Amino acid sequence: MKLSNEFKIILVISIFAILFYFIYFLKDILTPVFISMFLAYLLDPLVDRMEKHFSRTFSIIILIFLSIFIFSLFIIFVIPAFVNEFNKLYKLILSNLPNIKTFIGKFSFLIDNFMVYVKKILPQSIKILNRVINNTFLIISNILNIFLIPIFTFYFLKEFDNIRLNVLDKIPVKYQQKVVDVSTKIDDSISSFVRGQLLVCIILAILYSLGLIIIKVDLALIIGIFSGFASIIPYFGFLTGIILSLIVSFIKFHTFTALLKVLIIFSIVQILESFVITPKIVGDKVGLHPVVVILSLLIFGKIFGFIGLIIAIPLASFLKVIYNEAMIFYKNSTYYNNGKS
Repeated sequence: MKLSNEFKIILVISIFAILFYFIYFLKDILTPVFISMFLAYLLDPLVDRMEKHFSRTFSIIILIFLSIFIFSLFIIFVIPAFVNEFNKLYKLILSNLPNIKTFIGKFSFLIDNFMVYVKKILPQSIKILNRVINNTFLIISNILNIFLIPIFTFYFLKEFDNIRLNVLDKIPVKYQQKVVDVSTKIDDSISSFVRGQLLVCIILAILYSLGLIIIKVDLALIIGIFSGFASIIPYFGFLTGIILSLIVSFIKFHTFTALLKVLIIFSIVQILESFVITPKIVGDKVGLHPVVVILSLLIFGKIFGFIGLIIAIPLASFLKVIYNEAMIFYKNSTYYNNGKS
């Protein structure tokens, strides 16, 4: 029996709706799985290159151990540096407390309003804290999930090509080439944004941190790394970083020259990002509109929690390609052409 196009569309939408509900219902359990899938997607091109010289299994083991080593270095060196930076800020606030009190005094009405707000949310905060303490099992479960991620990532990388071929094999032969073409577009869209933007964020984090260290801004490492990785949300990393840097710099130096140095550092990095870094790494491929990125993170983060933040941008890229293909299909249909084939 030949299925109508309307029934096919309804069937596809129903399958996606069921899949979304399934992810939502099991989001806590599926979190390490999706993190592992995401890591496998990022690392697969490297594994393919290494496979020319080593076996796939050995290549995967090398990359996983290298990732664990880098993560361990982060825990050993970066986190203590963060603690040291916060200690500097604490001492800085104490040494400048009279000036800060004088400055705050000018805005006492804002502080009063803020305290009223704090009193309102404090009971709710205590409830949340109690809930966290009572959910000790859930916390332990999340810690165990961290140890599952390398294992899942290994198996996803090991079977990456087989999974792709098995999925393609289940699709009717006459649609396979179309699925391959659309999948290629989806991969280009996701890789150009996710892989490319992730590398851009790392470079920006390094540049911001180095720049702020050079001009001797306290919390340079924290602000630099945060600003770099927060740049995944358009303009958010730049704006937040420059505001925090200006505040910390003014508290320490009390001069407009110091503020000017901060503005120069962020301006230079922003110019490099706009005209050199992003064009060279991401290229001229059409990415996602900044509004789409922000809405995707908000919507999927709200629905799926942490797992939503992981899948938000890849899923938005996927939906963008599907939307474009649906528009092409629609404009070539008899509905759009007034019944003309």
